[in-house]
Amino acid sequence: MNTQLQLALQLIPSALGQTIYMVLISSIFAFILGFPLGTFLYMTPKHRLLYKTLSFAVNIGRSFPFAILM
Repeated sequence: MNTQLQLALQLIPSALGQTIYMVLISSIFAFILGFPLGTFLYMTPKHRLLYKTLSFAVNIGRSFPFAILM
């Protein structure tokens, strides 16, 4: 077998484990921050200033993945 193919086959399990780890950590972080913030935004539409401030912060946060891809 080709040495490059052997090397790639050896690196795949490690890289897959690292990818799963990063996705798991970021998902936990997003849930810990996002769930309470979303619930709070849903429950506070009557408080205009607070709602608009939090909504603005959420919209800025939602744009970060797009900005990173640019």
